[in-house]
Amino acid sequence: MRHISSMDERDSLINHSIHQYVDGRVHSAFQEFMEGLSTLKLAEAIQAHPEHFKALFVENTEKICAQDLINLFQPVLSIVGSSRRQEESRVLCYWRDWLIDIEGGECAELQLEDILIFQDSRGKYMQYSTSTTNAQDFHRI
Repeated sequence: MRHISSMDERDSLINHSIHQYVDGRVHSAFQEFMEGLSTLKLAEAIQAHPEHFKALFVENTEKICAQDLINLFQPVLSIVGSSRRQEESRVLCYWRDWLIDIEGGECAELQLEDILIFQDSRGKYMQYSTSTTNAQDFHRI
């Protein structure tokens, strides 16, 4: 065993010990995970194209704004001029105003990310992308 003569050497020894401990504890689980991915050649695909798989393994930290949610859902409306269309238009105005209020902090207990959990109904965030839209039909309750 070597004598430690400086704080830098001590820190280096601690960091090395931590890495050895963590690597030793998770190595077998990591190997099983990689074997599972390899059965369908997913491990190779992830290594070849990590940018395409990043959304599956890394949390999206991009903040969502009200306009993003407004653009994300495109309603399927009734015929122009019908009484249902007028009612649907009024509901859309309330929906947009509510999103803007949440974004502005007027609904302190809610954040826009919570709307995605509500919409998804599984308690998980939906894959957010400005290039996709979800058609939402109006239904009477």
